[in-house]
Amino acid sequence: MTSINVSVSITQNTNGTYAWAYQGEPGVVNESTGEVTLPPGNDVEIVYTLTGNTYQFIYANLDPWICATRQIKSIVISETGNSITITDRNSAGVTGNTPFGLRLIARLAEELGTPIVSPDPQVEDDPPDESP
Repeated sequence: MTSINVSVSITQNTNGTYAWAYQGEPGVVNESTGEVTLPPGNDVEIVYTLTGNTYQFIYANLDPWICATRQIKSIVISETGNSITITDRNSAGVTGNTPFGLRLIARLAEELGTPIVSPDPQVEDDPPDESP
């Protein structure tokens, strides 16, 4: 199974809003938007890991408007690794080259009433071959 690692950092702006930044393999992870493009093939794990100890992942919310839910096999949240692993079926046959939206939800470490919602990154299943 292919694994795509996305490192996520959250910083609080002076106006109280939060900025999310993403790092991953160039061409696969768009570092400014968090958009992920899956390589053609079979199942893919997308592993989002938070940097630092200030925040914790608590949830992944699939976008109801553009969610190819048939592609999602599982969502596992690890408290010890501070990560969310989303296993995607990555088969274009069912939903075509459908991007799906998800929002990652974090909170301040051990602060139950502080949800922080990510911008809506996209993931595109089995992108079309764009070779000449």
